[in-house]
Amino acid sequence: MFPWHKRGHWVPFLAIVLIAGCAAPAWQQLPAGARAEIVHTHFALRVVWRQSPDTADSPLIVAIDGDGRPWLHRTRIARNPTPGDPLLWQWFSQWQEQALYLGRPCYFSRTLNASDPACSPYWYTNGRYSKAVVDSLGLALQRLAPTRPLILLGHSGGGTLAMLLASRLPNTCAVVTLAGNLNVAAWTSAHHYSPLSGSLDPARQPPLPPRIGQWHLYSNRDKNIQAGWILAEAQRQQAHALAEPASSHEKGWLRLWPRINTLLKLQVLPYCRHPHALSLSSGSGDTQPITASGRLENPAK
Repeated sequence: MFPWHKRGHWVPFLAIVLIAGCAAPAWQQLPAGARAEIVHTHFALRVVWRQSPDTADSPLIVAIDGDGRPWLHRTRIARNPTPGDPLLWQWFSQWQEQALYLGRPCYFSRTLNASDPACSPYWYTNGRYSKAVVDSLGLALQRLAPTRPLILLGHSGGGTLAMLLASRLPNTCAVVTLAGNLNVAAWTSAHHYSPLSGSLDPARQPPLPPRIGQWHLYSNRDKNIQAGWILAEAQRQQAHALAEPASSHEKGWLRLWPRINTLLKLQVLPYCRHPHALSLSSGSGDTQPITASGRLENPAK
């Protein structure tokens, strides 16, 4: 029996639970100077801006977080996959320059369908990287930053979506991933998960156009996303692969923010300011179209 079950111990424990239960998730607390809005595409997407004045033509960093917790365990789906303190939300909160935090479909709501009737568990489980999800995020970026050079920054499954978006948005100039799930089939197989048959896989897509710079950061201590998968995909993409001393898939990245900020400021942003890093021609033939239809096909319904 646990000690809080004993007489005299349950009250303090209950008080701790109640206090903890009342604390708002970190993502509900906006950084100073940031503003939030809802963008309606196929889904209602929560986005948060951190932008300086007179920056309409400068590169914009777009942060996309990971999968959170879609499953409570192998046989039970979560009603809300949003983690309490998403990793890239923490990066976004400490970043002092312009950026956009792009919420994924069916995330950042207290309960399923609370703010978006299009939501169902399919869109954060089997269909988490589906064409409908990618198109929805792409439409939001086309509305919010139609001509700005985009730097897509993704962690874990957010890195998956960053790679899939980059092939569809002609104003993408760079992709930066942190422990990115760049080979979905290898990931599901290694962990004995069901294949994500409703999702796209960056490793099975053509390489991104050479004009798009790529930096893929990984940790040799990551047991969730193996370093070998990232190295293999980086080689196929002819991209930079950078080993980082993170202690795991989720832990140890916060202390690396200064290193990652330096990478963004000294390498990625200057790359995107170079006149040859970007082609805004929609007829260039090296990007895939985004479906503008608002209709969703949900096999789970």
